[in-house]
This record gives sequence, structure tokens and C-alpha cells, in this order.
Amino acid sequence: MSINPENANLAQLLRECASLVERNEHSALLYKAVEALNRYAETTGHIDSSTKVSRRLSFQRPKNTKSTLIANGWLEQNRKSRFRNVWKEVLASLVEGSREGEETTLWIQRERIVNGKSTLEALHQIPMKWMLDVKMLEFYGEYRFAITVYNVPEDFIFRTRGEETCREWIATLKSAKESGKVDKASKAAKETEFPDLLNEKKSNGGTGDKLFPDLNMENGQPEPSAPPMPENSSRTSSSSSHGHENGMRNEANSQQTNKASGRKTIAELRAIAHGAGYDTRGMERADLEKIAAYFAPVSERNAAVQSNQKSVQETQQERTTRIQKEIEERRKAEEAERLRKQQEDERIRQQQQYVQQKREEAKQRQEAVRKQAEEAKRRQQQQQQQEQWLPQQQWKNSTQASSSPRRRQPVGGVNQFESTRFFGSNNHTQAGESGPRRKYPGHTANQPNQAGTQQQSVPSSQQPFKAPQYHQPQGRPQQQYPQQQQQQPQQTYQRQPPPQPQAQQQSQPQQTYTTPGENQRTKDPTSPLNQKYAKAMGSDQESGQDDDAIIAVVRRNVLMTWALVPPQYNMLRPIDQLLSSIQTVLPPFGGVASHDYFAKWKPINHQDLLIGAAMTGPDEAKLKKAVRKLRVFLHPDRLPKEFDAKQTFVCKMLWDVSNDAYEEFLKNKDELEWIRS
Repeated sequence: MSINPENANLAQLLRECASLVERNEHSALLYKAVEALNRYAETTGHIDSSTKVSRRLSFQRPKNTKSTLIANGWLEQNRKSRFRNVWKEVLASLVEGSREGEETTLWIQRERIVNGKSTLEALHQIPMKWMLDVKMLEFYGEYRFAITVYNVPEDFIFRTRGEETCREWIATLKSAKESGKVDKASKAAKETEFPDLLNEKKSNGGTGDKLFPDLNMENGQPEPSAPPMPENSSRTSSSSSHGHENGMRNEANSQQTNKASGRKTIAELRAIAHGAGYDTRGMERADLEKIAAYFAPVSERNAAVQSNQKSVQETQQERTTRIQKEIEERRKAEEAERLRKQQEDERIRQQQQYVQQKREEAKQRQEAVRKQAEEAKRRQQQQQQQEQWLPQQQWKNSTQASSSPRRRQPVGGVNQFESTRFFGSNNHTQAGESGPRRKYPGHTANQPNQAGTQQQSVPSSQQPFKAPQYHQPQGRPQQQYPQQQQQQPQQTYQRQPPPQPQAQQQSQPQQTYTTPGENQRTKDPTSPLNQKYAKAMGSDQESGQDDDAIIAVVRRNVLMTWALVPPQYNMLRPIDQLLSSIQTVLPPFGGVASHDYFAKWKPINHQDLLIGAAMTGPDEAKLKKAVRKLRVFLHPDRLPKEFDAKQTFVCKMLWDVSNDAYEEFLKNKDELEWIRS
């Protein structure tokens, strides 16, 4: 069985209405349901006409034009019930005063059913003279208007079923209020301008009904009196006939003007006044218009109400148009302001970018100029060092050739030292796995050994440990041997002092320790370690046949500036001095290019390596920590891959020299402990 869609919609609508009734709420949906039920009853035809749902109008006017009822209709009033606001259906009736002293009043009544009979109970009585304002409330989906009454704190709020009925009520109430003002003005004018009219009416004893049969109480207007004879009617006929001709001309002109403007002519106004029982002699147009307005028929008042309604609608449309126009103008202004702000922000951002770009360019130019200046200064220093080094080497060659015959040793040993220590191979091994000596990871240990001269270049760490005789008491003359051996070269050096390199002048001053553990082997030029580095210096000075001259120059600069003790350069510096001054030979130095990696080295203060303020000897724990730090820094696995051959060679050389010095320190410490034991 198919279900009619209209019936399904009606059922859904009734369910929604039932939910509203259960919640004791009122909505326009109820009226919609009533209309749907009426249509359903009319279309089916199975329901008697007496059972149709009654439809109550929100606004209607009486068909009888002479009735005192101006308008009535069923409205919904917002009322308070049990501490909440509810909508109650009421009957609003606007009634015009029919007797002397009565005012046009708005009656608000509610329907009550007593014993099966419907009765009306008055709730409010609002005279139009007490009404201050009536206005429409803007509420989405509903049509409401509010009435403001004098000396009442809250407004009377009503709701209609449609917008048209709401506007009709507003226009009707405003028209009734204005007509009440006109009635008061006409009555006051009637009493002031025509005081004898009322007296004559009272003296005639009701003859006004006979004189004016068309005006009775059914029309809702007060009964007019007999035409009076005002005091100013005793004017002479000469004064009235004096301006007769001028009056005729003015009247003709005014008639043409009134026809064009839609107003009533003087003759029509006089006819209305004569019909009301007034003597129009000496009256002006304003007086005649007041009388005509006072005695205007109900149809004209209804027309005035309709015209007021149209004017209200036009005013509402104009206001809506004006509001829409203002909203559009405001939106355009906001859009223009937003665009202006965006343009301003974009301009500021571009300006900031331009300024930042200029600053970066200036900074780059300054950095380039600074680097160029540093490079020029570095080249100048290298040139000066080279110029100072050449005469010094010539003087040293001549001095060493005459004073130290032992320096004349086979070149094979020197070449072996160079190859084993600074070019990647290694012929010596550690004394044991637990020893402190660490070989550079890039060295190899498979170089074939050579004869006698090679054994002299092997470090003392590879030979079995023996207590040196110069530490014994009977070996005291042997302890003086290095001093006697160094007297002649030192005197020669004092007679003809060579210029010192600039880097040597900046090196840290050599310190002499007076503790019992003084490094005697470091001060002994005959020790294998010192002989090894002395031979390295001799090979650079005598042979001059190195395959890579630049690396030879770098090695010589590092040995003279940092590793060896001047002026003979035949003894290795102590490990604490090497650690505290290693930053002086880090690139850029001796023609080696600089790199950001070398800037990561943090210099070690020499005072931090000492035992304390009272004892000036180095602390073993502090030295061990500093050596570990240097090994981590120079480890080949941590070096950048972009290092060139000279940078890598410098790192290997610093690694080997520091390890040799640290091993010498540990051996001297062990020998001293053995002597004490």
C-alpha cells in the first residue's frame, strides 16, 4: 500500500506540533499545521464543515464603517508565568471613544472557557494618549512589535503570524495616536475660537440632531451643536465687502493651486463647516481645515490610516535600503583598508629585505678586504721569516762544521729518520702493549732495517730499560759533560748572534724546573731522542736534496719554532712546554694553508699543567689529560677529508713530537722512582 507524500508530510508536521505542545511552546509551526489540516479537510470531503479547524485572523477591520471598532485580531503576547516567559494568545481590539471625554483605547483580552462557554477577560486597557511609541522588533523568523506605555517599566510585546499584519497593527496604532492629538487640538480650538458655540448648543436643548441628521452616536463622533453667533460676527458689512473683490481673485487662484496639489478648496472646506453648523464668516483656511479634519468621515480616516501604512512601508524600505547601502560602503571601506595595510606591510618587508641585503653585501666586502689584508700580512711575514732564516742557517752550518764533528754522519740515517717519522713509515715498535707510546695510525711497521746508522736513530723506548750512569754518584763528572760540551758552541753563538725568526720571538719562554724529578734526559744532547731530532735538523741543513722542498721547509720551521730548544736545536723541549705552545705552529704557519678545523683547538695555559703554586713541576695527571686531548684533536679519523698534503704532514709531525716528549717524561719518572727505591 503506497502512502501519499502529502499525508506523510502532514503526519511529520503534526508530530512536530505535538512536541511543541508538550513543551508548552508556541511557534509559527502551529499555524502552519492548522492550515495544513484545513486543506486536508477540504480535499478529503469526508469531514463535516462544522468540524473544520477555526482560523483566527491576526488583523481585521469591521465591515460596518460606522462602527467604533477600528481594528481587532488574535495576537500572541509575551507574558511571565511561573518565573519564565511564555506566549499567550490574546484578543487585541482598538476601540474609538464614542462619548464625550472617552479616549481611543487598545483593549487586550484573553479567552476563558467557563461551564463550556467562552468568555473574554480584560487584561490591559491602554489609552492611546498614554502610548509613547510603537515599533517593530527585528527577530529572525518571527514578526513582533512592542508598545511603550507611559509610566510602565516594561514594553508590551506582541507577535503576529505574518509581516503584513504586524505592519498593519503598527500603522493603525500610530494613526490612532495622531488622530487623538488632532481631536485635542480641534477641541481646544473650538473652545477658544468659538466659545459661544457650545453655549448656544446647550441653550438650544439638543437641536443639533435636527440641524445635522447625518451625525449621530452610531458614527462614533461627538454630537455637533447649533451654529453659534460669535462675538466677532457684528462686524460691519462694509468691512466684509471691502475686500470682496480681492477675496474672489485669491479664491480663484487658490482653487487652481489646490487642484494641482490635491488639497481641498476653500469652497469645499466652507461647505464642510456649514454642514457642521459653523458660521465661516471671517475664518481663515487654517480654521476651516481644522473643522474639516475634525468632522471628516470614517472612510477618510481609514484612507489616512492606509496612507500612513504606505508611508511606514516606504520608510521601512528606505531604511532597509539605507542600511544595506551603509553595510556595502562599510565593507568597501574595510576592504580598501585591508588592501592598504597589505600594501604597506609588503612595502615595509621589501624595504627591510633591501636594507638587510645591503648590510650583508657590506659585511661580505669587509670580510673579503680583511681576508686579503690577512693574506698579504701572512705572506709578508713568511717572506721576512725566510729572509731571516737563510743567514741564520748559513751561520749555523759554518758553526756546526767547525765545533761538532759528530754531526758529520751518514746521510742514510737521516733519510731513514725522515722516511720513518715524517713520511708515513715506522721502523720502531713499542716496548710493550701496556706502554704509553702511541704510534700515529697512518704509519706502517714493515720497513727493512739498515746497518749501524739506523740503530742510532731508533728511539730509546725500543731498547731494554737501563738506569743511566749519569744519575749515579760516581757518574757526577758525566753529568757535567753536556755542559762542557756546550760551552764552545754557546761562546761562538754569543760572539756572532744570528737574527731570530719572528715566530721564535713569540714562543713561550723556556722554564727550568728545580724539583728532584727534573728531566735530565731532555737536557742531554747525547740521548737517542735528542740525537734523532738533531740529525733531522742536520739533514735539512746539509743535504738540501729533499724531494719536496716545501715540506722540508715546513718541517724545519716547526722544529726550530716549537719542538727544539734554541740556540743549538739539538734537544727536545719538555712535554708541558710543547702542550702550552702548540697553537703557535698550527696553520696558518710556515706556508701551510689555514683551515677552520685548526681554530677549534683551545690553547692550554702552562700554569694549569703544574702541580701547584709552591712546586713548579708538571703534574702527571694533568699532562695525561692534556696529551689525550691533543691526540683526539690530531687523530687521522677526525681530520677533515679536504686536508692537503702539507696540512696532513703537520698533523702527523705534531703527533709524533708530542708522543716522543710524553714518553721521555714517563721514562724519566720511572727512572727517578727506581733510584729512590
